[in-house]
Amino acid sequence: MNNFILTRKERRCFYRMRFCSHTPESKIYNFHVLYEHDFVKPNYTSERDAFNAPITDGTYRLGDSYWRYVEEHRWFNGEFVIRNIIVPVVVGVLSVLITRYLVGS
Repeated sequence: MNNFILTRKERRCFYRMRFCSHTPESKIYNFHVLYEHDFVKPNYTSERDAFNAPITDGTYRLGDSYWRYVEEHRWFNGEFVIRNIIVPVVVGVLSVLITRYLVGS
């Protein structure tokens, strides 16, 4: 998953799919590659075929791999903020306070 990078057209297509969960295959840019990587999943009807398998309605929605990709490539997440911003600031403030206390005494 780390090595897969979405193009601008794919990201734009996914942005539209966030608001329309029933997108036909013809509106999805680079459909076959995205389907292989499980970024899009088919929507099913309530009917079953002769082998008791669900029947697709020809439209697609965003898959779980897309949401994992978004979360993984998000810049502003909680772990990043705590590890790279809050902890260094707190350590810096504490070291300044300790240094001033030791110098002042």
